[in-house]
This record gives sequence, structure tokens and C-alpha cells, in this order.
Amino acid sequence: MSTTAFVPTRPQISVWRNRIFTKMYMAYAISSFGDWFDAFAIEILVAFRWRADPMMIALIPVMIALPGILFGSFAGVIADRWKKVKLMMLADLAETLLTISLLFAPGMYWLLPLLALRATMGVFRVPAHQALTHQVVREDQLLKATSYNGLVNQFSKIVGPLLGQ
Repeated sequence: MSTTAFVPTRPQISVWRNRIFTKMYMAYAISSFGDWFDAFAIEILVAFRWRADPMMIALIPVMIALPGILFGSFAGVIADRWKKVKLMMLADLAETLLTISLLFAPGMYWLLPLLALRATMGVFRVPAHQALTHQVVREDQLLKATSYNGLVNQFSKIVGPLLGQ
């Protein structure tokens, strides 16, 4: 006869019942789709506005990705030390101002550094969002929450450029 102890389990509550996470997720999804839509739209705009050659167009995704490689670890340290919401708001404000400045770029040699600077601001938002997710979601729901965030990020890489056409 086996004597196993009966351990009652808590009923599983959906992560979607967490209103703070749901709002963060929706904002993240919109932002993620917007980032990829934006990247594709900039390439098209550059191709038509300045008749840029293929090399210059190829430098656009490089300038968008390079800050993440260079400053990703540093951004994580900053996100750990600063208030996450303030950091995300400052990064979004800086990105907004830099996006507006893109409209006034007189040529590719101005556009590329502006894109890199704008992408640098975005690098700070990602670790702040991840840390904030960890703070607002229960420990037993953290895997699901981060999986959903990863899913929308990957899905937006496919759908965002398609929407930009």
C-alpha cells in the first residue's frame, strides 16, 4: 500500500487575467509591429526619395541592429538600476523625437546615424520591459508571459513588413 501525501494545487489562473500584463502586452505588440513596419517603410522611402543604391539600403537594417549588439548588455544594467517605467517612457520620447528628425534628414549620410541613435534608444526599452514583466506577473505565470512576448516579437517580424507593403 502506497502512502502518498495529497498536496492540493492552486487553480491555474490565466496570465490574461492580470490587467497590468495585458496592457503591457498590448502596448508591446503594437510597438513590435510598428518597429518592423517602420523599418520596411524607411527602406522603401529611401529607395524612392533618394534613389539610394542597394548598399545604402542594406545599411539601414545594419544601423538598426548595431546598437543592440553594442549596447544590449549596458542597457540591461541601466534597466536594473533605473525605474523601469521611467526608462521606457524616456526611451520612447527620445525615439519619437528622433523619428520626427528623420523626416528632415537631407540625405543618407544624415539618415543612417539618426537611425542608429534612434535604435539605441529602443535598446533600453527591451530590458526594461522584460524586468517590468517579471515584476507584474506571478512567478508561476512568468514562463507563459515571456513566451507570449516572444511570440508576438517573432510574429511581428513576419507580419510587420507585410503590412508595410
